[in-house]
Amino acid sequence: MLINNQFQVTKEDYIILNKQLRDIEYMLSLGLTEQGKKSQLNPYITMAALKCITNNEMHFIFNSVFELIDGIEIEVPDDYNSTTVYNINPKCFYYHNPDITSETLRTQSVINAGEKYEIKLFKLKQTMSNHVIIEFLKSQKADFVGLEGLYMIRRLQWKLFPIYYWSLSFPLEYSQLASCTKKVPGVYRRSEGEWAVDLLGPFNEISTSFCPVSLICFNKLR
Repeated sequence: MLINNQFQVTKEDYIILNKQLRDIEYMLSLGLTEQGKKSQLNPYITMAALKCITNNEMHFIFNSVFELIDGIEIEVPDDYNSTTVYNINPKCFYYHNPDITSETLRTQSVINAGEKYEIKLFKLKQTMSNHVIIEFLKSQKADFVGLEGLYMIRRLQWKLFPIYYWSLSFPLEYSQLASCTKKVPGVYRRSEGEWAVDLLGPFNEISTSFCPVSLICFNKLR
């Protein structure tokens, strides 16, 4: 069966899809009441289900999941380059993923000297699928800058990271994949002098069960 001329699904997939759409409709109806504001959406919404709902329904989902908590504008210094941004001594972190090296990260550089970015932090109010998170970032016209963006903030505006949160920045690969199989870079700020940087996942969803999570949205202004 074709959905919006894009997806071919089995009978079993279609049953799951119909259930998810009914869940969304149920949550939309609850959203009109005080009770609905305390409810949570099913986090395992598939891409097929997202393609079948209206823009208003998508907007409702986004408002139910993401809460803007901070924002700032950053101008990339003229002396910026992908070599210097990663020259942060791993000893500055109480945990630094050993798979993160300057050499591998330089090959993924997407930020250039002289650029200006608007950076917004959104709190995830509940566990949610990567599909919804990526669609939300695209709705914000976000630039997928991954770990480089986290390092840039760490260098220029480190106080932007909320304390006791994992702050995530999705890499460019996520904007191009139908299935979310890549790890997501994240920085954890425990205090002013205690940091962790890691590659999380890969996950089908981002969980808020064990730790608050903020999603960092980068928008290049020039």
